[in-house]
Amino acid sequence: MPKLIPKCTTPDENGNTQCLGHSAEGYITPCCYIDSYIKERGIPQDIFYQEKFKISNVEDIKDITQSKEWIDFYTMLQENPADAPRVCYEMCGTGARNRDKYSYLRAQNKDNFIGWPLFKEIGGFHVDDLLEKND
Repeated sequence: MPKLIPKCTTPDENGNTQCLGHSAEGYITPCCYIDSYIKERGIPQDIFYQEKFKISNVEDIKDITQSKEWIDFYTMLQENPADAPRVCYEMCGTGARNRDKYSYLRAQNKDNFIGWPLFKEIGGFHVDDLLEKND
């Protein structure tokens, strides 16, 4: 079994961890990968999709992220990683297909790629930057 290196708890070389995800159903998740199709979810993932964790049902996101269920999930990732959802190993296991979260951006041809506005700090650029350059 590959070693699990959870991006949601393990800082990368720049000291950053994976951002929280959110689902189209209105739930916050530990990462975007955990929100797989309902029929592909497993018991470890189901905890995030309880009605009490729906964003519209809480006053503060901390009511979700600091709940017993979330703390138990993060504890399980660290202390009993064999119990982690399959998607955790697919995306965060050693040899995972998406271990490098910025590889897609680095592979882009700068002559054809406008960039992601939110990713300017890692080499993306804005349409406004292109327009200013051509003025």
